Formats: sequence, C-alpha cells, structure tokens
Amino acid sequence: MPKPKIEIDLNKVEALAALGDTQEEIARSLGISSRTFDNRKRESAEFADAIKRGREKGITQIENVLFKAAREGNMTACIFYLKNRCPERWSERSHVDLSSSQPVLLKIIDDLKD
Repeated sequence: MPKPKIEIDLNKVEALAALGDTQEEIARSLGISSRTFDNRKRESAEFADAIKRGREKGITQIENVLFKAAREGNMTACIFYLKNRCPERWSERSHVDLSSSQPVLLKIIDDLKD
C-alpha cells in the first residue's frame, strides 16, 4: 500500500517563498525532504505557482523599500536603482564598436615602471 501524500499548506509555501527562503529552507520548514519538495513542485502546478507568487511578492516588497529609500534621497539606493532599471543610460560599462573596418589604435600604459 503506497504511503499517503503529505498535506502541504500552499499559503505557508507562498509566505515562506515571499520571505526569500530557499527551496531547501521551505522544505525544512514544511517538515519534508528536498526530494519530496521537488516531486511536489513537478507534479502540482498549484504548488509551483505558490512558490512563484511568493517569490514575486518578496521581490516586490524589496523593490518598494529600495524605491522609497531612493525617493527619500538615499544616493546609494538611487544609483543602484537606476543602474538596474535603466542600464542603457546608467551604466559604467564602455561600449566599443568592433564592426567598423577602421583600424583601432590601442595604447598600453604601464604604470608599474620606476
């Protein structure tokens, strides 16, 4: 006779995911093995959706805190927010176009000379 399936509270799964818990941490909190967790996630769309909803809620909460800090003048939060939300305008990366047929002159500066 097969073992009965463990009842898992999807609201608890969602709440733990919203806190940023890893899948292993959620499984431990539920009192199940990582293997059972993985099997349930694969077998049940509702279970997988609870994890996704929770993760999204947690990320949204953190985004809101970051945005509020930026709006209140926290310069680090401003820079972090802009670099991640508008990387095309707020990036420190240089772009070199190598599609041109023009030669490129590179000058190497050796600061280690005496």
